[in-house]
Amino acid sequence: MFSRFLTNHVFANLAFALVIVIGSLSYFIMPREKDPTINFNWIQVMTFLPGASAGDVEKKITDPLEEAIRRVDDIRFVTSTSRESLSNILIRFDEISERDYERRVNDLRREVQAIEDTELPVEVETPILFEITTDNALPTATVLITGQSDDENLRQQANQIEKELERLQGELVKLQYWVKEKGLRVIVV
Repeated sequence: MFSRFLTNHVFANLAFALVIVIGSLSYFIMPREKDPTINFNWIQVMTFLPGASAGDVEKKITDPLEEAIRRVDDIRFVTSTSRESLSNILIRFDEISERDYERRVNDLRREVQAIEDTELPVEVETPILFEITTDNALPTATVLITGQSDDENLRQQANQIEKELERLQGELVKLQYWVKEKGLRVIVV
């Protein structure tokens, strides 16, 4: 049979063309993602206390949150930064199944909510839990507004840039956080 295939050149060429056409169609029909989402098992907890010093943020926000976070299972490490008006806690979970990871994230949300309701000052904004994945950890562009101008001028500049960026087509993810006690928001896109 194989020898007949080799001697019949028309049949061999047709079979080859058929394989190329079917392969090409399959390639273009095949579902795929340009940048698949990969979860790194990292969670960031950001909490704002406008007008508070770094020491107050550490005592009143970061320390109680760290105690609550340590009650959650399967945590590899926790690292935190306290600065003026902002507590930032980074949590790295062990390599666990996706189902267990979702359970641990829900446990973490419950612990943070319980601490927010009982131990954090009433002026504190609701803590933001932010999952770090390839969708949001590797931004295409980051915009930072800084200068020797007054806060109001920088705020106006940030608002103008935000409006211009919103006119662009495509998906924009914005993360805003406080800088200084007057509530200047810096937009990261």
